[in-house]
Amino acid sequence: MQASKHSVVRGAHLSSRTTISTAFRSRCAPRRPSIAQGRRVVSTHAMFGLKKSSLAFLTVAKNTPHPEKVAKGGEDAWFIRVDAKGGGAFGVADGVGGYDEFGVDSGLFSKRLMQLAAEKEQTQSSSPDPKGIMEYAHRQTILPGACTACIVQLQGSKMYAANLGDSGFIVIRNGDKALATEPLQHFFDCPYQLNNSDTAPTDNAEDATMIEMELQEGDIIVAGSDGLFDNVFQDDIISIATSTIADSLKAGKSPLEANEAVAEELAALAYQHSQDLKYPSPYAIECNKDEAAMKQAQTEKLKQGGIFGKALGGVMNAVQTPTVVGGKLDDITVLVSTVVAPGSNKAALEGAAAAAAAGLEPVMAQLASGMRILQEKETKSATPIITRKKLVRSGQAKIEGAGITVADIENMDKATIQKMLMKYDLPTSGSMQKLKDRLAKAIS
Repeated sequence: MQASKHSVVRGAHLSSRTTISTAFRSRCAPRRPSIAQGRRVVSTHAMFGLKKSSLAFLTVAKNTPHPEKVAKGGEDAWFIRVDAKGGGAFGVADGVGGYDEFGVDSGLFSKRLMQLAAEKEQTQSSSPDPKGIMEYAHRQTILPGACTACIVQLQGSKMYAANLGDSGFIVIRNGDKALATEPLQHFFDCPYQLNNSDTAPTDNAEDATMIEMELQEGDIIVAGSDGLFDNVFQDDIISIATSTIADSLKAGKSPLEANEAVAEELAALAYQHSQDLKYPSPYAIECNKDEAAMKQAQTEKLKQGGIFGKALGGVMNAVQTPTVVGGKLDDITVLVSTVVAPGSNKAALEGAAAAAAAGLEPVMAQLASGMRILQEKETKSATPIITRKKLVRSGQAKIEGAGITVADIENMDKATIQKMLMKYDLPTSGSMQKLKDRLAKAIS
């Protein structure tokens, strides 16, 4: 994880935490055996034949919105550029759902940012610069809201990528993980995010992790929003991508159809897991690790308080912490890109370019519709949305809890603290001291 180059007010960033089911057990649920077990490993290089010349991205996308956000198309966004002559690019962004509380649709922010990124990438004449593209798109997205962002470009045989937040990608080579991005988070479930700097403190493109990597023909890249990675383990993504492409090509399907089959299968599996209240998902496992770390830190703090503190710390160690289980309901976006030689895959690349354009038409229609609705709201409202958020930030239109201090928290009862945590979209379960620490961290 790359550290931030500037100080960020954590409480101003919105968590994307979603409530999931809990089961009271003495320890975290064991990780479900990966479905990768028993799947055969196939050399993806053997499918295409290795070359060292200019390569191309053959990319497809599959999106499944959150069940409650289908009408507006969810809050994820993406772009794809497929070039039959070689190269290519793609990106994915995840709108921060916490802005719903303010009447703001972050899906508009993410869609507009990806639209601008695609336009900038298309006209870029210099060397690949995914950070520069991200910075331009962020600066030009003058809307309320926030999103994570991941942008990947290919020139010759080299990949250039910038990743900010908890979207990301995996590079698969010969059935193994060659590279995987690490999420950038301020704390658990609060990813780095691009905000409108006029309405909230923001992370920036310069904070993104920059990745450069030599690719080989036959490499597979699976990118996506956290709706994929929170619900499907990396081992399973790798296994499904490798075996499905191999089986599809063996069955006589085109490389484009093979990629589409992978995207469909991964999106369907992520959606299935997201609705499973008993599935020990990657998200649930990380949530339990975070809860355990908070408990351990509090226990150690108590043990420093003399004999009584040590006794209380021992009691806390013995208390059973509820184990979080279940998938995470979310928007799910999956991009599958195979690295191919442009000359021998011209038809597939042209087909992918056409499919990408057709797939983005409804997304752009949703963006246009959302922008019209936003403009109508701005016109009718005496205080436009973006202005109201400025007022909230400056303290001129305070929401409950603005301006509180750590000393104030110490005098609050549990119900008040839980209500405040809900304002920050943070968990409301746990001991009184844990709740106080969580709220203090949010406002710091």
